[in-house]
Amino acid sequence: MSAQAAREVPLSTLSPKYLHSNSTSHTSPFSAIAALIDNAYDPDVSAKQFWIDKTFIKKNLCLTFMDNGNGLDHETMQRMLSFGYSDKTAVKGHEPIGMYGNGFKSGSMRLGKDAIVFSRSESGMCIGMLSQTYLEKIGAEQIQIPIVWIEERNLSGYILYLPDVWQLFELIWFELITLFFCLFQHFLHRFPSLSSLSVKAEHRASLQDILRYSLFQTQGELLAELDAITSSFSEEQTGTRIIIWNLRRSKT
Repeated sequence: MSAQAAREVPLSTLSPKYLHSNSTSHTSPFSAIAALIDNAYDPDVSAKQFWIDKTFIKKNLCLTFMDNGNGLDHETMQRMLSFGYSDKTAVKGHEPIGMYGNGFKSGSMRLGKDAIVFSRSESGMCIGMLSQTYLEKIGAEQIQIPIVWIEERNLSGYILYLPDVWQLFELIWFELITLFFCLFQHFLHRFPSLSSLSVKAEHRASLQDILRYSLFQTQGELLAELDAITSSFSEEQTGTRIIIWNLRRSKT
């Protein structure tokens, strides 16, 4: 059934099959990879470094792409996973490469059937999924994109108010508390099922679908991928990590 506008005029919709047909605009995987690199270079992201890797996640061969740019909030994530949305403009003479809002969709779906995006920005963390397998399993007639927004929990932002008599020990006290939180985070990574995400009510269905249909079945596993963005590879605290699986091994 077609979607209806306010005046009952049918709206154009996108079939899930379009994800594959759109990806065939890339005649080789190299142009698809170039499209993902272009997104990281654009001035709204301004990544200084970009990593490409091949890895196995739960016996699934995956391609990973990671940058240390500005990251994505919920709105920019939704636009990136949707079609035809692009409001990129030049910043200080830095001209954007992507102009038509199609690069990520065509590039990622040319490389594989499924992609999940993890991103950290100054305002928080976001997870989005563009997956043909997911759409097939739920019997979707239109493209659906589960997106979860998580408020950043910045432990270093806590301020300790200590009496003057203990002022000399403030630094030591702060270091002890910092060490405690680091050990606690390590404990959660060792036991992912104990980790939990605080998400808004309207994002719970998206979180449920990501946990059910992606490679990551626990909230702790999702948090571990978000933490990988701020790993030892980069000094930046923001960036985006893309994981693509069910890789295509033919020309189309």
